[in-house]
Amino acid sequence: MQMRDIEDELEEQAGFECLLSKFIEKKTICNWEGDRGVKNLTTVVEALGYQGHQFTYGTPVEEFLSENPGAIESIISWIEENGEGVQDWKDNVESKF
Repeated sequence: MQMRDIEDELEEQAGFECLLSKFIEKKTICNWEGDRGVKNLTTVVEALGYQGHQFTYGTPVEEFLSENPGAIESIISWIEENGEGVQDWKDNVESKF
């Protein structure tokens, strides 16, 4: 890979990360802990375009996420790192502005 290609790729990644960060800031999401963290994760996932499937509270997955905010933060980081490659996510988040 040429240096310019790497720079372009990094710029594109930063573009989606920046876009998602602006959305999170707009929604004043600052907590990834407990039930509030799970609800905030749901808000982000809905912004990506996953509608109509509400998270089922009281499940083992919900309990795990609410007790382990680092897991939610890892999911958000993964979305930021991989989001540039998913045009639908980018389009859906952009439509929220």
